[in-house]
Amino acid sequence: MSNYDRLLYDFEAVVTDEADITLITNVTIHVVHSDSAFSANSNNEPIVMKFSVRENLSGALVGQLMPLRNTSAEPSAWKGVKFMIVSEPQVMELFAISQDGTVYTQRGLDRELKDSYQLSVIAESGRGVIVHRGFYQVHVEVEDENDNAPAFSKLWYSGHIREDCGKGCSVAMDGPITAQDADIGVNAKFHLTLQGEDSHLFALEPSGLVILVGQLDREVKD
Repeated sequence: MSNYDRLLYDFEAVVTDEADITLITNVTIHVVHSDSAFSANSNNEPIVMKFSVRENLSGALVGQLMPLRNTSAEPSAWKGVKFMIVSEPQVMELFAISQDGTVYTQRGLDRELKDSYQLSVIAESGRGVIVHRGFYQVHVEVEDENDNAPAFSKLWYSGHIREDCGKGCSVAMDGPITAQDADIGVNAKFHLTLQGEDSHLFALEPSGLVILVGQLDREVKD
């Protein structure tokens, strides 16, 4: 039997400085269920689980928390266990957990904003948090999707070159012509080319440097 008449106790912690500026935070105390059938481990470390999920998918399956129990514990002992995410509010807005321990996204994740999340989950029976088995640390990696187009470093480039400059001469640009892609891995691969009426006269090196490969004539075109 439990010595507590409730499984959850809620109250507030208040800090006030000499200028009477007050800050309040919420505190929740969970009563821990100490049934020996679940206490095979002597340590009280959380169960660590790692999953991954594609970005931009709402309602996507992240993974299922499997209750780890010793061999003497009956499967029926896990009936009525309730899982709860107790992480920061911004994390709880993104993830949810069903009563069978399945974690899923509540809305699409953006890997370019945040590429991983840490979820704290507790498992409670009707008698409180299950000791040594009721605390989970869930690490979620967000998998990249090719959802970002490459972007040039500048909106406009300009440069100049001497008329008598021969082939292989570098154009004096106001900056190298480069681009970036916010995706990663193969999704971030791209190539740069020159197009347009006069592009055949120039070549673009991987460094972003523009090289003369044709013959210039200022009297024909400047």
